[in-house]
Amino acid sequence: MRKRKKYIRWIPIDTTSLNYSEIQSDQQNDKLEILYQCIKELNELDKGIILLYLENKSYSEIADATGLSETNVGTRISRIKEKIKTKVIKS
Repeated sequence: MRKRKKYIRWIPIDTTSLNYSEIQSDQQNDKLEILYQCIKELNELDKGIILLYLENKSYSEIADATGLSETNVGTRISRIKEKIKTKVIKS
């Protein structure tokens, strides 16, 4: 028994595990499509703010680009997130 423990057992990667990763990827793509569809339905200012936010721009950079204050940008981002969240839940 001791000798058996020393050997590493190899578990082959079969097609089911590969298919699982493809399913996960498809689900992520579906979620991204829903997210971008919700973003398309926003007004121009909100769309610009959330796209800049998704590009990891800081509130000050977004404020400079849009002409809003940093606090207003933060407020708008949280409201946009809520809008998107409610649209995704309804879908």
